[in-house]
Amino acid sequence: ASFAGQRAANLLRSASLPSSGRALDVVQVDAKGYFEYYPSTLRCMVEPEHAEATVLPLPTGVLVDRVARVAPSGRDGGGGRLMLASGRDLAYDYLVLATGSGYAGPIKCFGGAAASTAAEGEGGHADEGSRRAAQRRRALADELKRIEGARDIAVVGGGPVGVELAAEIAGKFRGKKVTLYSKSERILPGMDPRASAFATAWLEKHGVEIRAGECVESDSDEEAAERLVYTCYGSASNVDFECPLSRSSRGGLLVKGTMQSVDDPFVFAVGDCCDVRDADSGGVAAEKTAFLADVQAVVAAKNILAMAAGGAATKGADDALCTLKGFCHGKASLPLVCCISLYKNSGTFQMGGVVVNGYPAAWNKRVIEGFQLDMARNSASGNSGGLKGRVW
Repeated sequence: ASFAGQRAANLLRSASLPSSGRALDVVQVDAKGYFEYYPSTLRCMVEPEHAEATVLPLPTGVLVDRVARVAPSGRDGGGGRLMLASGRDLAYDYLVLATGSGYAGPIKCFGGAAASTAAEGEGGHADEGSRRAAQRRRALADELKRIEGARDIAVVGGGPVGVELAAEIAGKFRGKKVTLYSKSERILPGMDPRASAFATAWLEKHGVEIRAGECVESDSDEEAAERLVYTCYGSASNVDFECPLSRSSRGGLLVKGTMQSVDDPFVFAVGDCCDVRDADSGGVAAEKTAFLADVQAVVAAKNILAMAAGGAATKGADDALCTLKGFCHGKASLPLVCCISLYKNSGTFQMGGVVVNGYPAAWNKRVIEGFQLDMARNSASGNSGGLKGRVW
């Protein structure tokens, strides 16, 4: 139930095949046992009460289990099999892998999932999802206590996660010593220099010391005991299961622009667990954003529906938005879309070559969060229709 996975599942559940009007039989598996809107996790680390809205039980009927092995059907179809850690064996016609990425806790916390189901029956418990969600919320509340008790905090990594975490801590706890280390010569190196300059100025104004082009130094034992260090780099695709499908040099499942595996057209991968192969260069895209994961989920759902209706998968991520005239400013690929919050009332937002700084960026992030959480709540209540359930 990453939000890319939840998005794809919602779209597939709400659609029907044009020829027969028949709905697809969608089975959803999740290892955590709850939905978490990760773009808001950093806020929850300093204001854990916000997790009441962003950490939610899974929709009824979701299997709480881990993927152990994928046995693809091959290019001719005929049905593949998904083996789970509990020993459960699921047959599929189409498979969407949206297992996300692993990250240093507490920013992302997967843990081992005991096999169960979020619904009563089949050995599960109706309150299992609520219990797991509550456990995660308590972990975020415990993190606040660590931050409050730390005299000195080091945030290692100058990308979006590191910048947002440093901003959350500095915004909430004025006067606390916070140092942000960036291996690159500027923070937010993947974004426009204007976004980087604005974030730098905001952080320095709020007392954050930025060490650009530096790695975190080694502390003495005494200093290390008083220093809280957050590692905010090095996320890796969460694909630690047996799977014969090709992977990129970065470890993600290698997919085409249609989000299909390069080896098997009946297996799709979306979000952080995949790398999209560039048709011209053979390389993979560098940036992985929440916006891109959402678009990829829509692409996968659209192509599965086309194939199930007897057609072919033709849509790619670029088709999702670039068919709207002017959106991509004449370019044939999706723009970089990234929104960085700088505590509550400031931020920086980039869409392609357009950069918006200050309160409008913070407002935009709140709107996106509200939209995504509305979809998650509707899914949990069994309602995935309306505008939010449409496939473009």
